[in-house]
Amino acid sequence: MALQKEGTYQDVPIRRVFVRSPSDPRVKELEQELKTRTEGVIFIDEHEKQGHRKIYSVKFAPFAGPSGAVPAKQIAGIDELRDFLGNQLNVRHGQVQEVLDELDRQRNVWIPNVQLSKREAKSLGLI
Repeated sequence: MALQKEGTYQDVPIRRVFVRSPSDPRVKELEQELKTRTEGVIFIDEHEKQGHRKIYSVKFAPFAGPSGAVPAKQIAGIDELRDFLGNQLNVRHGQVQEVLDELDRQRNVWIPNVQLSKREAKSLGLI
């Protein structure tokens, strides 16, 4: 079974799974949400140390959409930041190292042309 193969069966037991028609309004809404991607910039600022670890603020500023305050995700430590950029935000490995090097020199950096769906930005804690 697919859920067992992916190792998610324990988190999603089969009795909680159900199938909806492709024409179901909720399915259509989810499809549209996943297709709609917003382009913007990721800003990263280094802050004071907390113990032996630096604290970083990560913000996604979309080019279009409602204006106002941009929430910041707080990340503690360079390893967690590297993981967030490479494994969660899916920044290329080489670009992650470039970003971290620039951050070490300047204490702030930005990553242009990042595309996220609203769902992705929300799950990453960026909205």
